[in-house]
Amino acid sequence: TDPEFLRWHRLAASFTPGPPHQGIVQRVFRHLGAPSERPDPLLFRNGYLSETPELRPAGPEIDLATPAARPHLAFGWSFPEPDWGTWSTGTTAAVDVVLAPGRAYTLELTLAPFERPGHTQQITVEHHGRVVLPTTPLAPGFQTVTFELDAAHVDAGVHRLVLRWNYAVSPRDLDQSDDVRPLAAVVRALRIESSPRDVDRP
Repeated sequence: TDPEFLRWHRLAASFTPGPPHQGIVQRVFRHLGAPSERPDPLLFRNGYLSETPELRPAGPEIDLATPAARPHLAFGWSFPEPDWGTWSTGTTAAVDVVLAPGRAYTLELTLAPFERPGHTQQITVEHHGRVVLPTTPLAPGFQTVTFELDAAHVDAGVHRLVLRWNYAVSPRDLDQSDDVRPLAAVVRALRIESSPRDVDRP
């Protein structure tokens, strides 16, 4: 892959999602030689850094080390890196999944925090405004965190999981490399397990 393209691709992916960055993202893609009116859908949708393809029901695992994960990465992500995962850039990121209604789900994230000396990374997960994983400290290295979605809160359609981190910092700011992306954690996979459950059952 062209190193120059990757450098600008990472720069575009580092912006906080939102319409204020529309002009910046378009200038980045003009630099890459892409038509500014049709920027890469991985990075830009309706003024937001996002993915555009229609989502399909999630399988048992979403592998964030492959391009197949891109439709699920709503915002706050860099690009998938083979055999590694996708970095969350910034203190908030979101994953979109399609779930069958009337079922309870157990979800498991495999991830590793970006290590910042003197700090402990923490993660909180929200599902449609409800906290489903209270603030949890992360140890160095890859690990798993697990949380559940109750059947009463799972209807038909797209479900957004919002991941919140207590810090994001670039390797350049730590004098580790020239990487300017504000890194929070790298996520390798999201595993989804379901079990039928009557939504009226306590």
